[in-house]
Amino acid sequence: MTIPQIISLAIILFLIAISFKKGSDLLSPARVFLLVWTVCILLVEFKFSGFQHQWSSFSWFVLISGLFSFLLGLFISYALQADKSLLSINEIRGRIKQNIKFDRQRLFITISLLFTAYIISLIIEIVLEGYIPIFHPKPDMARMEFGVFGIHLIVSQMPVILFLIVEYLVLGSESRKRKFNVLIFFVIVFITYFLLLQRFNYIYWIVISLTLLYYATRKINFKNIAIFSVFFASFLSILTTIRVSQYATQFMHVISKMKYSAEYASFTGPYMYVVMNLENLARAVDKLETHTYSAMTLDWLYALFGLKHWLKDYFDFIPRPFLNSSFNTYPYMWEYFYDFGTGGVVLISLSLGLIIGLIYYSMRVRGTLDSVIYYAVCLFFILISFFTNIFTLLNVVISILLLWSVHRFFILFPHKGNNT
Repeated sequence: MTIPQIISLAIILFLIAISFKKGSDLLSPARVFLLVWTVCILLVEFKFSGFQHQWSSFSWFVLISGLFSFLLGLFISYALQADKSLLSINEIRGRIKQNIKFDRQRLFITISLLFTAYIISLIIEIVLEGYIPIFHPKPDMARMEFGVFGIHLIVSQMPVILFLIVEYLVLGSESRKRKFNVLIFFVIVFITYFLLLQRFNYIYWIVISLTLLYYATRKINFKNIAIFSVFFASFLSILTTIRVSQYATQFMHVISKMKYSAEYASFTGPYMYVVMNLENLARAVDKLETHTYSAMTLDWLYALFGLKHWLKDYFDFIPRPFLNSSFNTYPYMWEYFYDFGTGGVVLISLSLGLIIGLIYYSMRVRGTLDSVIYYAVCLFFILISFFTNIFTLLNVVISILLLWSVHRFFILFPHKGNNT
């Protein structure tokens, strides 16, 4: 084993050991962040694929600088809250259950409006595109090309709709009729979005929903997690099979230039989806000679105002350069390096760690529903930080603003009457 692997394995074992400590928060940001990244580094050092290479000292420096800066931001947020008493997980659950004030009717109306907008937008999009990805002769290509800008932003709010439905059921509905109605909404949205063959938003929804269930209820236990994991893994497997039905597992093993026996070809896909993100980063930071100064970090903002493609054409930059395989994703810090170099990685990672830490400790101090939801989004960023940066994606930024506005103006609203 290499030195990075030994260090990573030691950290993983330490995190597992302290997780058995009574009262520990299994979803604390530092714990999850360290676990995700140590597993990634452990795997990348095996160098099972011919597309992988030995990293330079500078590549390691950029990666470690970003990781340490993020953790330093979390530590600063902890220091700022050191004088405050933190609620236990059970106390947070109790506060949400007993003290929350919300208007169930407003929540139901919000879900109904979002559902209607989603269905109308999806129908318009299908009519304008002239096809549905799942029924296209080349579904993997079709699902990437499908979408009408503006309209697709509404369709992409699928995880918000499903999450609000989960929240509505967790908090308690007004009547059986309305509970039945939102369940119908859930089934329709879940199935119709499946036709687009997009996995990302399903993962987004499940992460924020499980976070809500963990902090707001006692429904998260080993049995329920095991049952749901089997179901959701089977669902993603079916989705992947449809998308890449023209590719065989053995073919993936061959084109990935794997160095182990084809008997273990089933591990090739998951392994490559993890390690190639880090490999792409390590290769790109060594070769990059120019920077784009906010074009990548603020991609969502430029896309919103229609400037994204204009900037790309005017400055003639490639968003994903120096690729040597079909795996074309990068870790969260790539955009910051592309824009501002190592200084950008350090400063922005530090800021992200500080902000996420403050949100987390706000939740642990206040124990409110809205703080749980904001941290759920942050947790999704941490879990998928090895794969992409959600804070540069327009659809995710819109979903965050939508969740904030819904909970600020519609749900957490003092209401006198039987529904409070």
